[in-house]
Amino acid sequence: MDNKNLHLNKLFEEWKTTSSHQNFFEDGIIDEGEFGKSSPKILFLTKEPNYPPEEVKTEEKHDYRSWWSDEDGLYDRFTYRVAEWAHGILNGFPEYDVIWPVMGNGKYDSSVALKALASIAFMNIKKSGGAGSSEETGLNEYLEVHKNLILKQIEIIQPDIIVQGLTWGSTVKSLYGELDWRPTGYTIEVARFQYRGINAKVIDFYHPSARSSAAALYCLLEKVCASNAFKEL
Repeated sequence: MDNKNLHLNKLFEEWKTTSSHQNFFEDGIIDEGEFGKSSPKILFLTKEPNYPPEEVKTEEKHDYRSWWSDEDGLYDRFTYRVAEWAHGILNGFPEYDVIWPVMGNGKYDSSVALKALASIAFMNIKKSGGAGSSEETGLNEYLEVHKNLILKQIEIIQPDIIVQGLTWGSTVKSLYGELDWRPTGYTIEVARFQYRGINAKVIDFYHPSARSSAAALYCLLEKVCASNAFKEL
């Protein structure tokens, strides 16, 4: 398998020169070996890192690929949801409880979720740390300046499915242009995005930090992936 993360690293070096990122948060394919074996290949796409500048040390390297690839990779609601949704898509959506086998004493075996997390790609549109909530205008301005680099990153990853939590329709339109969005019957729309080397199904889904029932979101994503609208893309 071609070393896609090597190409991403070169892209990030170019990216860092395009504006004054106080801290640059790298992302991409979590584990190339697992990603290469996975089918379909999934990219989770969100807005920006939730790391306020005052909480970040500028001398440290910030890379989701390192953070999510070890046994401590599951550390908050965000990573739990990404792992759960990835496991569902990759394994035909087994019962939700399969992802978190009970070990006893109120503890759960996280090995299933960690394997799912290692099998995907992840990227933020904006590479510098944000706050607890994003600001629409600022994100869209960043997207317009760096759009070619953002699309190049997706092209390097070459996902089959993009699960996005971008929240705002203005951001979605700015990134993809005009797409043929199709209703699935579950308040979630899907579309096919084809551009340069990108040919992916896009699911306009919830942000992984959404304060909703984990099992309910898992079941909703299952319904979306089983819908005729998604299958016929």
